[in-house]
Amino acid sequence: MKVHRSFLLTLLAVIAVPAVAAADNEKGPKVLGVDGVAVLPLGDYGDFADFAVGGLLRFELPLTPELGVSVRAGYIADVGTPAMVSTSYIPFYVGARYNVGSGGLFVAGEIGLTVLRASIGSASDSETKLGANVGAGYQKGKLSGRVSLWLPSLGDSGDAQGIMANVGIDILSL
Repeated sequence: MKVHRSFLLTLLAVIAVPAVAAADNEKGPKVLGVDGVAVLPLGDYGDFADFAVGGLLRFELPLTPELGVSVRAGYIADVGTPAMVSTSYIPFYVGARYNVGSGGLFVAGEIGLTVLRASIGSASDSETKLGANVGAGYQKGKLSGRVSLWLPSLGDSGDAQGIMANVGIDILSL
């Protein structure tokens, strides 16, 4: 667990310090938004759950007109699991977004901690894993859509992966 915390703190420092310095010279707005999430589980994960749904709070900080950093956190719950079983995820991710040209197309990737929680009957357990996602999307005004490969646990990527679709709206420009 200490390795995950140290890694995340180092990653945040490496991204945040230059980002804040660059943002002072950039005229692009910082953005606070929300994303609705749907996940189609693949592999062994797909044998266990039919799909997952949730929401993420998003903060984006532009470094240049093309490149920005992001922080997203939220809650995702599996649906269609076996009876008496409940599983959910709380992702805390930092990432980068690169705008391809000026037409709204972008590519993005994130890495961070995923709190995995499982309950069977009255027993429950949770673990914190290193997770990531990488994908592409499109933004038109305040609305965006993204599709990515989601790996909630990089150490178990052969068993736990899914196609994540996000629909988001920018709710505040700072």
